[in-house]
Amino acid sequence: MAGYVELFRVGKSYPSPKGPAVIVHDFSLNIDQGEFVALIGHSGCGKSTVLSMIAGLSECTTGAIVVANREIDGPGPDRGVVFQSPCLLPWLNALENVLLGVDRVYPHISRTQRRELAAYHLQLVGLGDSLERRANEMSQGMQQRVGIARAFAISPKMLLLDEPFGMLDSLTRMELQEVLADLLARDRKTSLMVTHDVDEALLMADRIVMMTSGPAATIGEIVDVPFARPRNRTAVLNHPDYYPLRERLIEFLENQAHQPAEPGAVVRFDSAESATSTHQPQTAAVARRA
Repeated sequence: MAGYVELFRVGKSYPSPKGPAVIVHDFSLNIDQGEFVALIGHSGCGKSTVLSMIAGLSECTTGAIVVANREIDGPGPDRGVVFQSPCLLPWLNALENVLLGVDRVYPHISRTQRRELAAYHLQLVGLGDSLERRANEMSQGMQQRVGIARAFAISPKMLLLDEPFGMLDSLTRMELQEVLADLLARDRKTSLMVTHDVDEALLMADRIVMMTSGPAATIGEIVDVPFARPRNRTAVLNHPDYYPLRERLIEFLENQAHQPAEPGAVVRFDSAESATSTHQPQTAAVARRA
């Protein structure tokens, strides 16, 4: 069954004196519209490479990627990206940084309307009183709020998050997880988030895709997250499936260096007591384009 986002046998390699260095190999995944997928794995396994290819910032060596029935061929406003570092222009204020994207995507509306749109999204992330504050005067957490507002303000079809809270302290990280969850409750965007944090993945995601260790990393296992939405952190932590799922993720990560999982295996965790394995269906719509 085709997905809203389809990755079909995607691979990425770079030339080297000893031949192609394969970073990602045979990566196939469907993401449904409105679904939130977390991508986890050891450092250097290619998680950010996969995200970068979906964003159009890096070309696929093999395979194809389709977003909303269009094969991507480069960056575009249909995909909003939030990086680990907010990547703001330090001499511009919060409103001006968000307007950089809004002005490009909505040139047909008035300047006043564009400013109102940017200000509205800054208000949603808790910066309604800091519109005129320059980026270099903001804390790291405030800067990341601007980055999140900028991504949502252009109304992308897909949201790509590359360890967006990885540089923040634990308290700020939890606050911004709540900010992101509130935004997604308002506007359920199709989302892919790269993270090292299994607790963050369990809190935010509908499915967690675990990558094998490189080189030639691919999908090792996929875990379905059964927690109802909207989610409450306390309710998630108290759910009977939480700690068995958490242990499953940690076990996979710990075992990767010694016994990589079979590529394509999908773990569907239906209760706290049992798990079953299946295999991913081929992404047919992408196959037709490959």
